[in-house]
Amino acid sequence: MDASALDRWFSQYLEDFAAVARGERQVDVLLERYAVPLLITVDDSVVQMLSAQDVTRVVGAQLDKLRSESFATSVKVSGETTVLNAASAIRREVLSRRRLDSSEVDRVEMTYLITDAGQGPRIAVMAVHDPPEEGFERAQRRE
Repeated sequence: MDASALDRWFSQYLEDFAAVARGERQVDVLLERYAVPLLITVDDSVVQMLSAQDVTRVVGAQLDKLRSESFATSVKVSGETTVLNAASAIRREVLSRRRLDSSEVDRVEMTYLITDAGQGPRIAVMAVHDPPEEGFERAQRRE
């Protein structure tokens, strides 16, 4: 894996995610960015998605929450890619999620394990650090 190429890939992922959240693209575009199985961890739970349908359902819940907050985009506060080997890298990111009026929905710090098993980069693990009270983990607890 190449860190600079992965940085560009991740920026495009954030653009795709925002476009889906704004309703400009279908959630299926994100399935090209996630590995299956996909694992999401937060302080008090682990969500395992073993199928594309699971990923669509769980990510869809997050997207619904962001839409209810008039989400428009994620602004990178900081980010760093560490290549582990030819097939995996860690991406650590602090994001400010912004509304259409540019006000902040929330700020989230995440670490992503990105793998490449021959189909291009895919997010295999998303670990949320100190998750905000409003946001993804609350939607997941209701699942």
